[in-house]
Amino acid sequence: MILGMTSNLFMLYVLVAVGGACTVGTQNLANPYISEYYPKEARATGIGWAIGIGRIGAVVAPTLIALILATGLAPQKTFMVFAVPSIIGAFALLCVQERFGSFDKVGSPSHLKQLSESI
Repeated sequence: MILGMTSNLFMLYVLVAVGGACTVGTQNLANPYISEYYPKEARATGIGWAIGIGRIGAVVAPTLIALILATGLAPQKTFMVFAVPSIIGAFALLCVQERFGSFDKVGSPSHLKQLSESI
């Protein structure tokens, strides 16, 4: 939303750079979180779908921005339009609860000793 409030060109470039870095960082942080959400048997599929949807967004977003700008909407308002789905996505992530991560904890040392003896 701050991107839509600035009229200083230099500040806009700085905010776009920070926003882009945060977007990439968010995707990189979401992957381990996603892997803890799915059971071991389905983790690769879950991460694959999440990365695939992220890639679709990376392809569609610039085109969508161009279409919105072509309607004559001011660039500042365009950034505000894209802030709404970001806020919804942040709220959705806050609502997700851990499901399967606790099943993958390493057993007690005696369990590890038995495992090493059987190998």
